[in-house]
Amino acid sequence: MSSDHSTYQPTSGFGKWIDSRLPLPRLVHDSFVSYPVPRNLNYAYTFGGILMVMLVVQLLTGIVLAMHYAADTAIAFQSVEKIMRDVNSGWLLRYMHANGASFFFVAVYLHIARGMYYGSYKAPREVLWILGVVILLLMMATAFMGYVLPWGQMSFWGATVITGFFTAFPGIGEPIQQLLLGGFAVDNPTLNRFFSLHYLLPFMITGVVILHVWALHVTGQTNPTGVEVKTKTDTVPFTPYATVKDALAMCIFLMVFAYFIFFMPNFLGHADNYIPATRSFAPSPSTLGRSTRSLAACWPCSAPSRCCSCCLGSILRRFVRRSTVHGTSCFSGFSWPTRFSSAGLAPSRRKAPTQPWLRSRRCITSGSSSSSCRCWG
Repeated sequence: MSSDHSTYQPTSGFGKWIDSRLPLPRLVHDSFVSYPVPRNLNYAYTFGGILMVMLVVQLLTGIVLAMHYAADTAIAFQSVEKIMRDVNSGWLLRYMHANGASFFFVAVYLHIARGMYYGSYKAPREVLWILGVVILLLMMATAFMGYVLPWGQMSFWGATVITGFFTAFPGIGEPIQQLLLGGFAVDNPTLNRFFSLHYLLPFMITGVVILHVWALHVTGQTNPTGVEVKTKTDTVPFTPYATVKDALAMCIFLMVFAYFIFFMPNFLGHADNYIPATRSFAPSPSTLGRSTRSLAACWPCSAPSRCCSCCLGSILRRFVRRSTVHGTSCFSGFSWPTRFSSAGLAPSRRKAPTQPWLRSRRCITSGSSSSSCRCWG
């Protein structure tokens, strides 16, 4: 089953025995060692190798995280926090997986941009391009379902909004939405289905990637000039020429990736996803820097000719506690953390809170001349 152009020559007795029965070493050698590539490839062609590495990283970290994750709405959020705090190197695995997904898409977009710029979608590479589009769609579905798993506010409301898009299709939209949700609203069946599909789809992506590489090796790579390779003098072996170039680009990419993991692990995320999922209020893109636990803070509110203040209490609790605050602003006994004040996130004393996540509490004055106000759930 060896091909005629193969240059692989097994040297050991075991190598010759396995090559005559299962020529897997020959396949690897012909695909990644002696495979001819155009000699004028630039660094824009290195993102394919980077994506292969990132796919392996996502698979390995995801499998280990799945061993500790609980797909139940009652404990899903707590299981993620347990991974972060109690599992050995769990914080590293989760940050690698979460940031790896973002970097995966960055590399994919650059890979697609290179393909469009150099015309990799033209004949005879139509099937190669179609398989790439299939990979992108599978990645989008996998990433969306993975974003729901932490079961924070952004997870819950993201699932609610995105699955609602299917209702735009007349006739079949609502049945598709109900099939995805496992009911009429985002709940425990939704989380179970998304976890199952999130675990399954990466292996489907791996299968399509194999077909993608196979189609590439059948038609050959494009090159910056757009002229097809005609003779062997126009090509060089994949190893070491393209391998060294891929390795350099991969090192630079992974250095940036490591910087985000260790120094900016939550930069690409959203603070609201550290709030357990609840239907009581929706998250706001402007609410950054809030604590992951109870943020007992008093926000001032204003009314014509007078000033009043209201106490929100804990925004993470599912019940609302009514309270009355009299007199002056309650900021006198409260100091914002330095990281909030330096980032400009501390609330202003002159403006009323306008964030949508605060709309569940309404500040109303008690009397036309009174300086007190009440916070109602």
